[in-house]
Amino acid sequence: MKAFRSVLALVGVCLAVVVLTMPFMVFGQAATQELWVMQAVLETREHLRLVPRLNGMELMGQNPLQIILLSVLPASAAGGRMAMVVLGLMAAGAVYLYAHLLWGRRAGTFAALFTASSIGFLQGFSLLNTAALPCVLFLWGYLIFSLAYLKEGSRNWYLPAYACILAAMLTGGLELLALFVGAVILLVLFDVSPRRFAQIRPAVGLGALIGAAFVFYLTYRIGAGSAYVASILWPGGHLGLIKALAYASHAALPWLPLLVPAWIFTARPQEWEDWRTLLPAKIVFILVVVLLWFSGHGIRGYALLTAPAAGLLIGYWAGNGLRATPGLEVVTRIALVCAALLIAALPIVDLGSHPRLVPDMDAAQAIMLSAVFAAVCAMLFLVKTRRHGAVITAGMLAVCLLAWQIPLSERLEGLPEDYVEDTAQYQPLLVMEDDLVMRGALGLAGARPIVVGRGFVPVGGDAYLAVATGGIKGLVKKLQGRMQAAVVSRIDRGATYALIRVAPREQERPGTAPAHDPLPPADAEGI
Repeated sequence: MKAFRSVLALVGVCLAVVVLTMPFMVFGQAATQELWVMQAVLETREHLRLVPRLNGMELMGQNPLQIILLSVLPASAAGGRMAMVVLGLMAAGAVYLYAHLLWGRRAGTFAALFTASSIGFLQGFSLLNTAALPCVLFLWGYLIFSLAYLKEGSRNWYLPAYACILAAMLTGGLELLALFVGAVILLVLFDVSPRRFAQIRPAVGLGALIGAAFVFYLTYRIGAGSAYVASILWPGGHLGLIKALAYASHAALPWLPLLVPAWIFTARPQEWEDWRTLLPAKIVFILVVVLLWFSGHGIRGYALLTAPAAGLLIGYWAGNGLRATPGLEVVTRIALVCAALLIAALPIVDLGSHPRLVPDMDAAQAIMLSAVFAAVCAMLFLVKTRRHGAVITAGMLAVCLLAWQIPLSERLEGLPEDYVEDTAQYQPLLVMEDDLVMRGALGLAGARPIVVGRGFVPVGGDAYLAVATGGIKGLVKKLQGRMQAAVVSRIDRGATYALIRVAPREQERPGTAPAHDPLPPADAEGI
């Protein structure tokens, strides 16, 4: 009977994951962040290369294996999104099995549901996302390793863990390897068991990881050059502590406040027996922040790893009845109120940052938002009556409604197809190398833009620069420092999408651009 209930709980978790991650597939709305992935996959499907291309140019800073794997899927956005849903099921399933084996079915169910209803999970597995696959591989490898270590089972269980980490490193970069090694070292040290280092088969694990990394490096070093290899294995950069905390915290919303009473509860002397089993989740939560802190913007997608870590800790606490440490019951109530307010704040902040889009909301979106606010009001009422389990249920219902409202917001904030098609008619058409959104949009519209660096200078005549930016005034000002630049057209939809006419400084300042430049593409050697 217990086995049947465990399987039934796992089925329920999988159903919840599907409901939470299917909205974009149902509505068929392409998000702006997916455009470059879709275009790179199309180009790879047409001409399979060792190094994927975007707009005919080598795609720097993005792992090539992921693009190649996505190109094997059916030639549609739905195929890629279905793969993301499957990865989401794998992530939630890993969390459920780990928590179930350590703390029981109830804790496992709560841990998986808190993970699946977090912002990081929804953003990571609802859309085409290059961080999803390496994060799932890392999660499986790390949790298998932790189970083998905590239960002191057969040493052979470390081998599949190392295999998953190896795959995560090859598809995600050396950052995930560094995260795993750091987490393992801290786990053994905090467990005060240095003798266990010899039992986890470190020679086999490190040997396989180093060997695979060397083969990968050598292959792409010969095939694409050292600069390309460096950009995909360890892009470098420095995100900073504040941004790292912001990305990690955002991924764990709206349940982040519940981490406070959960952490306090797990630190009680009565929980000493489970303190050891909670170490892996606490360690990886902190190390993800450290990893983001000392890395660049290219790996900020790995912040979604804080969602399962927080989900495990909160799930353990919820599995124990959401009990509070004596004398600190008020902390639990405050945390629940904060979670309710965060759920209400998410759509308010989104609409408040784009007030021009509010009049364009349709009836379906208004009804969903009304239902979200009604669920939040129910949460606040239930907190007052101290029915904490019902508060969590209402909160998850509100998050589900938000998940289905997001595609409707994206429809308002996304890049309009007719604007892209009109922009694609201008020649010669330029696009910034790091502007992946516009590169993907123009490629899908059938344009062949010339990819230029941020420091380009036009030579020989006028050209048109298509951009997607959050600060059009600052960009134009920088361009005017080394050339003539004037905005031809722009549209504000969350971000600003604009077409800028640029020309050498020797010419007269370009005036109002025509609706369409009929001339054939100019020679781009001087650009």
